[in-house]
Amino acid sequence: MVTDELLTIKLDMITFTALGALLLIASNVIIKKFPFFMKYSIPSPVIGGFMFSIVMWLAYQFNIVELNFDNTLYDLSMYVFFVTIGLMTGVKLLVSGGKILLIYMVICWGLAFMQNGVSIGLSYVLDIEPLVAMMAGQASMQGGHGMAASLAPLIESFGHDQALNVGLAASTFGLIAGSILGGPVGNWLIQRNKLKIETDHVDLENLAESNSKEDKITAQQCIITGAIILSILAIGMPTAKWISTATGFTIPGHIFSLFVGVVFHSINERKPIIKISRNTVVLISTLSSITRNVFSDGNDEIKTLGII
Repeated sequence: MVTDELLTIKLDMITFTALGALLLIASNVIIKKFPFFMKYSIPSPVIGGFMFSIVMWLAYQFNIVELNFDNTLYDLSMYVFFVTIGLMTGVKLLVSGGKILLIYMVICWGLAFMQNGVSIGLSYVLDIEPLVAMMAGQASMQGGHGMAASLAPLIESFGHDQALNVGLAASTFGLIAGSILGGPVGNWLIQRNKLKIETDHVDLENLAESNSKEDKITAQQCIITGAIILSILAIGMPTAKWISTATGFTIPGHIFSLFVGVVFHSINERKPIIKISRNTVVLISTLSSITRNVFSDGNDEIKTLGII
């Protein structure tokens, strides 16, 4: 049992960011020291985040110390990451996916139904409220922390106060399990089928020259890209909330913002409104992804690891 003697340390956003950066550096060092992780394609953020979450969970369980985080930067990085995905994706790119993309989408939809079916079905066997059990289904397994956090208030409005904790715990488990299993399995399939990277012939010299002239990462491009991302979020987040209120269907703001990003990219690609450096978008996406992944094992997830 947790007592009043438990030492509580509050980390502000800056300290939290520094901790995440140190964890990422430590993860990269571990990967270099132990080739096992590289061989089986275990992502470095997962290594650092998982180790840190286990240590903090043990410290919490044994009444040693509890860390409270300012998750502001995590939320922002998650929103920015999804928008950058939208800005790098357009209708033209989706259409180029053709039959393979359609098959992949159908499989994902099928898995979503199956995940919800399994979680709800097991709720009756384990005597768990079906709505709470659904938080361990598609919302957390495919949608992740963002989708779980978006759906939780609706479930909690029906009187199930633990919906958020269950969703975050399930999302954390899914993130860790997916990273640990996905890398080795993918690597095994590539080697077993002797797959090779197939790309269209590209004139690397001309491509490098084109990029150096037209797609430089400059301060101006960073400002322009950042302004576009924030503008998309300013439109997407409240619009998603309004649609959810009007229709009764929960639409996560970051997912809707991703869709707005796709629409903007498609329009801008067809009739250029403003020049966007793809390299700058990739840079911002990478930085936000690193922040999001390293910080995914936050305070709430650490406390709820015992649920998993």
